[in-house]
Amino acid sequence: MINTTEKMIKKLKSDQGLIQFLADLLSFPGSEYLNSIKLENDINNILILNENTPINKQLKECVNAYANCDQQVILAEFARLFVGPFHVIAPPYGSYYLENGRLMGESTVQVSEFYDFAGLTIKDSFKDLPDHVVAELEFLIYLIFNEINFLENSEIENYTKINNLKIDFFNRFFLVWINKFATLIIENTKLEFYKNVGICINNIVDILKTDMTDLKKLN
Repeated sequence: MINTTEKMIKKLKSDQGLIQFLADLLSFPGSEYLNSIKLENDINNILILNENTPINKQLKECVNAYANCDQQVILAEFARLFVGPFHVIAPPYGSYYLENGRLMGESTVQVSEFYDFAGLTIKDSFKDLPDHVVAELEFLIYLIFNEINFLENSEIENYTKINNLKIDFFNRFFLVWINKFATLIIENTKLEFYKNVGICINNIVDILKTDMTDLKKLN
């Protein structure tokens, strides 16, 4: 169990780094978010906080698989898995899994309400649904950023509120579908890179579940 503010902040920063890594892995290949330099930076930030942890080997394998695969091949597989144009193998939207294949349903509206409640506005440059996996990951990053800020300024009441909000969102609108999404990737991808992405999703989600339990005990 984490028992000091300093350790809590370190754990939150580690979670933030892991979530950012996932968000980048699931972004458009070759973009400013998913490229070899960005992934290496992600890994280095994670290693600073977590040396010699079991997840590190898996993260490095994922980065190596990306670097060793032709960019056009990755682009084609990204489209086949997540975009279409006809059959989308692993839809990256929470509502697809929560509402029996329906997109932009009630759960999407509820996710948007979480964003509004937290004071977060989706950038105009983001041209996708609010419950897209990357949007939800970025929302978790935003919440953790605020948690860290409140702890650094000894604002425990505000930290507790944002921590409760994060746990509520994570359990109701992320955890309930993300492993199904990862399984579809693992079972259907033709590339070692995306197989590693699916495995990383499951492993990182397990870490987040454990960390949220530990951090909750301190509220």
